[in-house]
Amino acid sequence: KETLLLGQKGVFSLSIRVQGKQSLQKLISLSPDLILFFVLSRMQNYGIYMKKIVFCVCIILFFARCAHLPKSSTVSTDLTSDEIIVLAQKEADNNNYAAAKAYYEILAERFATDTNILNIAEFEIAHILIKQRKYKQAHGMLTQILERFEGQGSALLKPEYKKLAEIDLEKIKDKVK
Repeated sequence: KETLLLGQKGVFSLSIRVQGKQSLQKLISLSPDLILFFVLSRMQNYGIYMKKIVFCVCIILFFARCAHLPKSSTVSTDLTSDEIIVLAQKEADNNNYAAAKAYYEILAERFATDTNILNIAEFEIAHILIKQRKYKQAHGMLTQILERFEGQGSALLKPEYKKLAEIDLEKIKDKVK
């Protein structure tokens, strides 16, 4: 068991007890959001200057989180397509859609000649765009996936992504203008 002390100032204290290395790693990866929530829930008792300081810290945390997006140059070239997909799915499971999208873009870039992998990457990116309510962009990607199933070599493509693309297109058809 390990205890992580997140903040302490008079009544302003929080400590979380976690068990095992994985739990601690997960807590640390979520800690900016947890700290932000905890601080904001206690802000009604502080003055305007303290609120401005906390706001600036929150902005810094936001940009720090964005700065850690995976880039093609920082992701090992030894990774297989399946390994990159697992990394992307982990980020998506943690609601870090920007990082998940970046991993799928790296996947599409590295395996652009494999149409099945390209379909997977583009479908997952489109699915993320739907979650972000970017329906027009998602519609374009899903349509592009379906067009691949009409061309030559479509018999070699995994049919489940055609069905998934059709399902997502049906969901967003009224939201695309």
